[in-house]
Amino acid sequence: MIAYICGDVLYKENDCVIVKAGGVGYEIRAPKHTLNSLNAGDNAELYTSFIVSDAGLALYGFETLEEKRVFDKLRGVNKVGGRTAMSVISEMSVSQIASAVAAGDKKAFSRVPGIGAKTAELIILELKGKLLPVSAEEASAALGQADAKNVAIDSLIGLGFTQADSAAAVEAVSVLCDTAED
Repeated sequence: MIAYICGDVLYKENDCVIVKAGGVGYEIRAPKHTLNSLNAGDNAELYTSFIVSDAGLALYGFETLEEKRVFDKLRGVNKVGGRTAMSVISEMSVSQIASAVAAGDKKAFSRVPGIGAKTAELIILELKGKLLPVSAEEASAALGQADAKNVAIDSLIGLGFTQADSAAAVEAVSVLCDTAED
């Protein structure tokens, strides 16, 4: 399996790039934002997902492991193939996808070309609870400000501070920031 490719971009098309690595040119389909950031001659580092299907072989590339992880989870949904999953990743960020699944927002997915109401429902149903916020900032935003304070207190306790000292420290700085990691 090909999990990562690092090499020079030889050519870029509307939906893919050709990356030369180890003397071999790999055609890699990528999200719009990734394609927009790459030009011929650039050095590309992409986490990849290699798919074998009835339609043929395809290599999909992503800037981050989080994008690849969400892409693979989307592909696991009934009636969502590589092209459809790539459309979702191209139109929505990882955090937007996780938020839409958590909120049950069918309209967010229905805005993606190729996804109708039924597929949007399937995505939400099958991915509910499987997509966690990918950063501490997103986790705090999802939990809300009150829960962000609890996360910060728990983190300080985990570092060896007492419950009382942790709560006092978090309360003292809570007026300065909105999230646990600030």
